[in-house]
Amino acid sequence: MTQESKDEEIYYDVYFPPVEIVPGILATWGAGDTGWDEDRKEYRFLKRTWNGELWHVVDCRNDMIDGSGNPEWLYKRKISQAISAIEKYGKVMICCLAGISRSNSIAAGCLMNGWNGWQSNGNVQTPMDYIDAIGKVKDMNPSAMMDQAHLNNLKRIYPSKFEYGVNKYGK
Repeated sequence: MTQESKDEEIYYDVYFPPVEIVPGILATWGAGDTGWDEDRKEYRFLKRTWNGELWHVVDCRNDMIDGSGNPEWLYKRKISQAISAIEKYGKVMICCLAGISRSNSIAAGCLMNGWNGWQSNGNVQTPMDYIDAIGKVKDMNPSAMMDQAHLNNLKRIYPSKFEYGVNKYGK
């Protein structure tokens, strides 16, 4: 991992490939312990380069844990940060320690939140229901094993996307 600092922003080159959930727009990544700032006692990533492209980063390592204990407002904030990054920079890479649970849960939340108006390869993305969003993340990232506590929070945040144990389309 190489580091380059420019105007207080930190850039890292990614050597372990992230997984693109929506190609060219939304990716998840297991960042491990890279980017640890000993002075601040936190992980610091603002942007990453991968395949020669600059991706804005939403980092879930500092303030989210695997398992229960994350408040709903934290999920909403991470999802909002990711959507804002896509709107501003065109792409976002969501990272957690292993790229298995937290980052993929936030990516699924982004898919459920609503993608009207965003385009990928000429196709307009539409909001997904819970089952489709989780399925898309798992299809694109077979190593995704989202913790049930994360999934339960997504169900509470987006109740219209998940009704009575099945999605609203009865699947």
